[in-house]
Amino acid sequence: MSSLLPVRSYSPLDLTDAERDDRATAFFEEMDARRSVRDFSDRPVPRAWIEHALRTASTAPSGAHKQPWTWAVVSSAELKRKIRVAAEQEEKAFYDGRAPDDWLEALAPLGTDWEKPFLTVAPWIVVLFSQRFGENTDGSRDKHYYVQESVGIAAGIFITAIHHMGLAT
Repeated sequence: MSSLLPVRSYSPLDLTDAERDDRATAFFEEMDARRSVRDFSDRPVPRAWIEHALRTASTAPSGAHKQPWTWAVVSSAELKRKIRVAAEQEEKAFYDGRAPDDWLEALAPLGTDWEKPFLTVAPWIVVLFSQRFGENTDGSRDKHYYVQESVGIAAGIFITAIHHMGLAT
């Protein structure tokens, strides 16, 4: 697998076609190796790395540049346990009746079920919340635009940043 080319300060106009091709190929190869996993190591991950990924994700485009999201970063073993218990309750209800049959059929080859032990094993749980509205300095509500799209892009950039560090999501 090729690694990404070093980042350098440049204007997009400064790149040659060959450099663009090299960068595109290297980035594709790196991202093509990305996989979602459900088995995590408990090896510590420095908070600074998570913060780098969050700063990177915060560069995502968003409707009217409102950045309609809030990130929650959890490392507390007790809080991760509580999240796991709540998530497993919801997942059990999903797998035991809420999910349509075709969805369950699509999940079957992956071998997933309602149990989520990785939530207490992984060193961090990072949760992304969308915000339909913000608050202005005078306390009034501020409408956010393209919330789902903006949050989805930020999540994708976060996942990409984590993968680029050699970690998994």
